[in-house]
Amino acid sequence: MASAAGRRPDRVAIIWCFLGGLAVSPALSATAPMIRQSQTMFSVRTVDIRRGDTLQFTNEDPFLHHVFVESPQFRFDSGEQRPGNTVEILFDRAGSFTVQCAIHLKMRLAVTVR
Repeated sequence: MASAAGRRPDRVAIIWCFLGGLAVSPALSATAPMIRQSQTMFSVRTVDIRRGDTLQFTNEDPFLHHVFVESPQFRFDSGEQRPGNTVEILFDRAGSFTVQCAIHLKMRLAVTVR
């Protein structure tokens, strides 16, 4: 039995393992960069993140965007992204990826996941 000041490491480990399998909300992550979509461009051209980080893409244009990633290791497709909407992409694999807009082909973001 643990003292009043002590912890129960077995319970902490069980909770840690349980939470490790869940996706954490980007609002809780200090490392979730916000990428703006404005004037048919992403606000940055490259970004380096850690495996498990989420990127948020906010459409600040008055028209649709369509964010996607297509690679052998990772795929994502947002579908139509209306003005004002935010799309989140969880990068759960290490590697180099290109985020694009299916509507505006010049929109490209190089993502390096470590």
